[in-house]
Amino acid sequence: MVLNLSKKFTDDFDMQTDTLDSLIRHMEIRIIGHGIRSSGETLIQNFLFPSFLMVYFYKGFAELNYGGKTVLLEPGSFFMYKPFEVYSGVLKSKPPFVFSYVYFDIFPYSTRIDFERNAFQAEEKLFKLPWYSGVGALLDEFFQPESAKRIGCKTLLKQAVKGVAAHILCDQLNQPRAASFFIGSKESALIDQTFAYSERHLSEPINIGEIVKSLGTSRTTLDRVFKDIALISPIRAITRFKMQRSLSLMKAGNSVKQTAQALGYSSTFHFSAAFLSVMGKRPSSYIELMNQKRLRQKKAAFEFGDDCPAPGLAGGAL
Repeated sequence: MVLNLSKKFTDDFDMQTDTLDSLIRHMEIRIIGHGIRSSGETLIQNFLFPSFLMVYFYKGFAELNYGGKTVLLEPGSFFMYKPFEVYSGVLKSKPPFVFSYVYFDIFPYSTRIDFERNAFQAEEKLFKLPWYSGVGALLDEFFQPESAKRIGCKTLLKQAVKGVAAHILCDQLNQPRAASFFIGSKESALIDQTFAYSERHLSEPINIGEIVKSLGTSRTTLDRVFKDIALISPIRAITRFKMQRSLSLMKAGNSVKQTAQALGYSSTFHFSAAFLSVMGKRPSSYIELMNQKRLRQKKAAFEFGDDCPAPGLAGGAL
């Protein structure tokens, strides 16, 4: 007789799929850059990141200010920068300030917004929990130069980042008096369809009327969904989307004029104004910073991958 011992290893509760399970299951991670960086900058004012930046600190002390909050970053600290939040950082110790980072994005866009809405309610308290002090050790193997040559390294890193993101969500929602703000299925579909349309018509000017017509909805409904959920208008959301794409185009060697044309802007002036309103700098400044970064990368022993945006546009990640 053969004993079936599966019952001894099976949870007794009913494992039903809930909203959080669904969010994590459908979350797709795109790694933009990762590595170890040493920064000698002592003051960086008003910087932002268009995507998520996860950092783990090894050396140095810095004070980070944003949204009326102040956070001390020290060795063993974990922190995640929120897209399009404006930060300022001051180094409180002798340089350099050494940290590892993973710069990434989340898709589909409704899932990205869901994560933003639920993961940053009390991050300054959450990220000090004991588990996060071990994130550096968890990700260390991906930050070594030899790891870049390993087959499947980026696939494993994506799963590790997804695991950290899931941990953040679970910890956040288990905080006392925490409130969840998950997007409904109809709203999620409308948001994702809006960005899918924008992707297909990337080289055309933003036309909300055509988007509304294509999606079979109304301008009022589209405005309400974006303002209630993303806290910005559809035009602003799509402009951010285009500006994120512009970073990749310019990094690939496209001029400001070529990038403007590829994104449906009638002139470099209009594109430059849109870029400035979202990123805080002119696109010409970004290209100049990217050129400077390429020179630095030749000397950097621990940098690989696509990396995060150049310091100045996105700061030095203090």
